[in-house]
Amino acid sequence: MDVPLPSLLPGIFPTTNSMLRGSGILYWLSSKAGLINCSKPVHATVSFQIKDFCDSGVTDLTQYLRVGFRLAFHAIPNNSSEWIANYVSPISEQDLANGVTNDDQELNIESFESNNMPTGKNGKDTYSLEKEMRALSFLLGIFQKNGQLYIPLSNNSGDAELSRYIGSSSLKRRQFVEDRSYIFMLADNDVVYLQAPEIYQTVTLLADFLLKHGGVTSSDLLFSFFNKCVNIPISIKESIQNRRPLFMQFLSRHPFAFAPFPSQYFVGVRRNLPFF
Repeated sequence: MDVPLPSLLPGIFPTTNSMLRGSGILYWLSSKAGLINCSKPVHATVSFQIKDFCDSGVTDLTQYLRVGFRLAFHAIPNNSSEWIANYVSPISEQDLANGVTNDDQELNIESFESNNMPTGKNGKDTYSLEKEMRALSFLLGIFQKNGQLYIPLSNNSGDAELSRYIGSSSLKRRQFVEDRSYIFMLADNDVVYLQAPEIYQTVTLLADFLLKHGGVTSSDLLFSFFNKCVNIPISIKESIQNRRPLFMQFLSRHPFAFAPFPSQYFVGVRRNLPFF
């Protein structure tokens, strides 16, 4: 059974003569390995392999982690500033309480990996928060202009760059809408409806929480926030009925925003989402 790393104190402290524990920022990532940058109390680079990750069900690290996330580790020192981890996980709730992360500001994922966003179903993901704001504002403007509950799956923005971002073909536009399940719904006849505002509000609040807590944290902590947050709509809380499995199902229905781990013990955020 996979278990989380025991609680850490801020920074790093030795556990044995040859083992160190601490936390740092993930600054390079592939499907099978990663590098963590640690700056307190000394600068060091911590390398790890997928076999050392906390959830043995993860087969591709990029599907659950993003560069910029804060992770905890057990590491074996190698030379003066290069260590090899034998266990890596998200930081614990106690570490968060001890101020390991700054919960006043969202992690800006793009600032860490502008050219390394998660891969989409049809190749490299071109996600950009700035372009996303423009695209969603354009589509929401059509709803407002038409005064209807639905719009056709078309793209007549008159802006070549924006048109490419939303999709230059009906297939790509369909994928764009389907991915953004927290704000749109696509009917069988390629008609686009707005998602319930309660869904949008809940997804963005949960994503905001994750982005302010290292990018990835325990699903228990996220579920606790969900239940305690007064801004989460009552209708959504009633649909979940304080049942953790239903909460995890809710997260899984929005993979554009969330990445629940196979063990269901942790949840990562996929990207910064726009707020309207």
